[in-house]
Amino acid sequence: MDHLETTVVITPAIPFDDMTPLERLVLSHVFDADVTHDGLQLFSDRGAANVLQFSTTEVATAYAASSAMSDSDLNRIVARYWTDADGAGETVEIPMFGMSWESVLMNIVARSSILTEIRVLEWYRHPSQRPDSFGANVILITANAVVGIDSDDLLEQMRAETETRWSAETFRRSTGVPDPAGANPAVDRMRQVIDPRRDARLPRENSALVSREQDSRAGFIRFIESFGAPVPVVASADERWQETVLFCWEAMKHFQSCLMNDRPIVPSVYAMLEVWAVVGSLQMRRWAMPVADLALRIHDHLGEQLINPPSPFDLDFVPAVIEVLSWTQNGPELPGSIEETAVKVLAKLVDYREKRR
Repeated sequence: MDHLETTVVITPAIPFDDMTPLERLVLSHVFDADVTHDGLQLFSDRGAANVLQFSTTEVATAYAASSAMSDSDLNRIVARYWTDADGAGETVEIPMFGMSWESVLMNIVARSSILTEIRVLEWYRHPSQRPDSFGANVILITANAVVGIDSDDLLEQMRAETETRWSAETFRRSTGVPDPAGANPAVDRMRQVIDPRRDARLPRENSALVSREQDSRAGFIRFIESFGAPVPVVASADERWQETVLFCWEAMKHFQSCLMNDRPIVPSVYAMLEVWAVVGSLQMRRWAMPVADLALRIHDHLGEQLINPPSPFDLDFVPAVIEVLSWTQNGPELPGSIEETAVKVLAKLVDYREKRR
């Protein structure tokens, strides 16, 4: 979306002794920076920069003063681009696709004797004030992890937490909707699981219906399906598409988390995350819709080939599709014909099953 206004605030200020000269130089270009008595205060009213440009002199000086710091991944990234540009002119351009600023901050926290965490608050808006044109992200960076949540997911968690404070029989029902109590054994078993969670000792235990998962529409669907409802419900084409969009966005967020936590990802997913770094989360969330269209096309093309052995649609099939798609700044595309893509998806599903053995 054009003219998106983005503000970033990073706290606390970073002590100068905890940064290498190269880290300070790069972070001061990724964000705006003020020198305070506590250290370097980072902020931005334009979002984080993705491509940085320096004079070769300042890069050479900062790199020489920082090269002895073996735990700084930034040294390796800068050295590669600086060497490629050596002799090409008075400036060197360094893209941040190979090294995120979150990872730079995580390295700083890991070596700091003062910092235990760094907090990042980012919010964005568009002058149109459309419902999908504003939001916020919160990121927590520690010595060994980068975790974040956007405002939409946070609101969903808050709604789920509010609902689970009440037992099943106290939920208000719309006029004309019968009380499901005693309707069938499946509903009774659900009530027996939901009710004790209102008294859980920890908020996490209180909120999540599915063990070790965050609440989401997909999580609720899996929770309900686990009770084996006696009357199967056939989703309409529109409902099927909406659920697939949700599954695609969850899988895309999962792959983003894998990158942040240094877990292996395939080149096609890395290409998706490079595009993500350029276009932002709002556009990527919109692109979950064409991803869902492609996933359903592939699913319908494969048909009975997915029955034996069966593969979970949300946990296996959708991630497999995302792993084989091609990505550009125009969005997702099939890597070839629908037949060629379907073969690649089947190969991914076989690979998933082999890894679980």
